[in-house]
Amino acid sequence: MAVTTVTALAIAATLLALAFAPGFGVSSTGTFPGRLTDETSALGPVFHPGVILSGGSNSTTTFLGGIGVYSQTSGNSLPVFAAVTWGVSGVAVENETARVQSYFVNGGVYAIGWNGSAWLIGGQRSPGNADNGSLIALSHGTVTNLTGQVARYFVGGGIWAVGWNGTSWLIGGNSSSSASLLAWDGGAVTDLSSRLVDHGLRPWIQMLLWNGAQWLVGGHGMFGLWAGPGYVDLFSSSPFQNGGVYSAAWNGTAWLVGGDGRELVSVRGQNLSYATTLPPAFDRLALMITATTAGWFIAGKGIGPGGSFAPELAFWTGIPSAAPTDYSTALPASFAGGDVQGGVPAPEFDPHGVLLVGVGSYDAATGYGVGAIVLLDPSSI
Repeated sequence: MAVTTVTALAIAATLLALAFAPGFGVSSTGTFPGRLTDETSALGPVFHPGVILSGGSNSTTTFLGGIGVYSQTSGNSLPVFAAVTWGVSGVAVENETARVQSYFVNGGVYAIGWNGSAWLIGGQRSPGNADNGSLIALSHGTVTNLTGQVARYFVGGGIWAVGWNGTSWLIGGNSSSSASLLAWDGGAVTDLSSRLVDHGLRPWIQMLLWNGAQWLVGGHGMFGLWAGPGYVDLFSSSPFQNGGVYSAAWNGTAWLVGGDGRELVSVRGQNLSYATTLPPAFDRLALMITATTAGWFIAGKGIGPGGSFAPELAFWTGIPSAAPTDYSTALPASFAGGDVQGGVPAPEFDPHGVLLVGVGSYDAATGYGVGAIVLLDPSSI
């Protein structure tokens, strides 16, 4: 994702399982280390129904992508794409789906990145139930269809992540047989997929994060570093071997990484070590991590009564002897029965702001859910 040090939204995992704005409620619990402002009402009919699964910001506008109507039985969905801006009345959301929907037929918008001059938007189209990755560029209101340059690498799968390192893009996802990773600098596409390490779990890539020196690559059955000329596999030595890696953040010194289960790991250079264990209720997926000067926010999903989804939020100081504190009850009711899918840096709303996005009222049997969004401001800590 272009959300460089915050998150990779758990797109494929979800599909398989599936100044503050005035007038919105603020949720807090005791000494919550920051402030949460529920902005879900600003969505109006957008993502209603739906799930927010991707996002990116250029410091003026935040674009959000995902799916709307979704059938758990057939796997068919409708794409949703929206622009979020700060106006005189607070947060404003404009439905931009019509601009991109023809490129993501019966699929969704799953990856959004910004390179300083243009947006790169990836996802999946499934006309006739035939899945394939889709990729477009958006610049000054003009859409350029790039799917023809990359489609053959994503047959039977989709594009779940894009990332920019200042000179070129990485584009990640999967085909029906393997994980796919491409490099693209605006010219020819370079296929890097054969240099990945396949652990036989039908892997896909859905996290591509850059820290100024190396890429962190994550996804189902996929966890490693792309540094210099090659790929360094970290998956086989991690606690994520029964699933994958879906979130990470860089604090200037190390990566904090999460995914399936409660354990978090730290990566310094090419060295992986145990970091901490999330609170007991945070037992399913870590889908969002963001670094602050005082520690780390981690959000995602647990399992509630009867197997229902339960949104989770924790804060960890980074001190090994101090366990993370569970602040899940601080999340607004808009996430109830759902989860936090990821985080999007949102400096246009607050210099330190992060939009936590996801879904509430999710029904795993039908795939019905309602988009949810909350602004996290950690500047008070």
